[in-house]
Amino acid sequence: MPDSAIGVVKRYHGYVFAWATIYTFWFHPTVSTPGHLIGFIYMFLLLVQGSLFFTRAHLNRAWTTSLEVAVLVHGALVAYGQGKGLWPMFAFGFGAIFIATQMYGLGWPRWARWTAIAAFVALVTLVYSGRGWGKLNEVIRIPVIEYVLVFILAWLIAGGHWLWRRLRPAGAASAA
Repeated sequence: MPDSAIGVVKRYHGYVFAWATIYTFWFHPTVSTPGHLIGFIYMFLLLVQGSLFFTRAHLNRAWTTSLEVAVLVHGALVAYGQGKGLWPMFAFGFGAIFIATQMYGLGWPRWARWTAIAAFVALVTLVYSGRGWGKLNEVIRIPVIEYVLVFILAWLIAGGHWLWRRLRPAGAASAA
């Protein structure tokens, strides 16, 4: 993505998160299961995150990582509560996203990253040795969906930004 489009994302990503948070309240059921109650706490924390823009807390690594990992707990608990055996897909799917991308922003030393990777692989091996190796594809379902959507969104933003720069009036160039 061009730097100018990245600037657009940095400036306006809050609107997407605000929409997603409100949409989640509209879309998700209100039931008193542990997973859904944690979901309400998680949504509250996301709303707090949105209110912290222009503060150092908004970019605090520990805070943002806890928000990114909380979806793992919420998703796994909701799936477990439904009793259909899909909790590993959510636990390990969001865990894989953490291992693949999010832990690298924490400034962990190399040994800590390798320890996290080893623990993740050990847990996946433990669960799927009993669950059946044919279901191992569950681990990559959520990361594939999320990363494909992120790349689609990134290219839509970059394309929209490119189009906007080409179609705006000539005098508006200094405003961007």
